Amino acid sequence: IISNDNGSDLAIVDTCHTLISPVITLQNLSSTLFCTPTSTTVNWAISGGVFSTTDSLTIQLSDSSGSFNTPFNLGVVSANDTTKNISFPAGFLEGVNYRIRVVATDTSIISNKSAIFSIRTKPKPTIQVVPSNACLGDTVRIIVQNIGIDSTSFLWSGLGTGTNDTLIFNKAGISNVGIYTVQASKNGCSVSAS
Repeated sequence: IISNDNGSDLAIVDTCHTLISPVITLQNLSSTLFCTPTSTTVNWAISGGVFSTTDSLTIQLSDSSGSFNTPFNLGVVSANDTTKNISFPAGFLEGVNYRIRVVATDTSIISNKSAIFSIRTKPKPTIQVVPSNACLGDTVRIIVQNIGIDSTSFLWSGLGTGTNDTLIFNKAGISNVGIYTVQASKNGCSVSAS
């Protein structure tokens, strides 16, 4: 701003432009436990500025200890988007300290980190009948397999009920013929098999 010689008139010669960098604020995830394979939506807000049209945002997953030293990229969106559906495919290392963040590719602006969450693998139960060609009066076992040996719980429904990995029918008869369903749960993740 300048004034004339007598100090009475003012004129604006130029205005200053201060570039304000945008801020990415990650919102809470829908859960603190994700059982793979699964998907969820990541949401964030952008405030304080605007990204250039050439910038993009990458949604990154930490390692199982919460470190972003070697992040896994879950998806990319245009710079001014505020949501992305992401997938956690089967095969991720199970862990309880995962985090997500959003990173602007061109400007390297990084969001806050999400709260920690767990990634677990769903059990994959199968059912085997022993003996496979049972006769009336035989002892028949219906066994859950492919579930590992640690911390798995079971809940049978249908013609047989129980909470063990095996149903046993001594002197099996016609009344035992039917569909048996078991729900296997491990580390908060559940799957049913029949």
